[in-house]
Amino acid sequence: MKNFSKTKKILKRIPKSVYVILLVFLFAILTISVPSLARFERRSPLDFDTTWDGTVATSYRSGSGTKNDPYIISDG
Repeated sequence: MKNFSKTKKILKRIPKSVYVILLVFLFAILTISVPSLARFERRSPLDFDTTWDGTVATSYRSGSGTKNDPYIISDG
């Protein structure tokens, strides 16, 4: 318990403006990183050739073709 009271005393000395700046900084990091990570997870490999060779697709990456589960086409 002594460590907790020591920490509490240290935190009381920090101005509230520092907390506000820290909160804004964390919000900015989350706002930028979450969409970036989602985009990174769904990207195609760089060595994947996406040009169409004239063949007709026999399957799709995923999806059943309904409104709630549309076909996902991964390449040309």
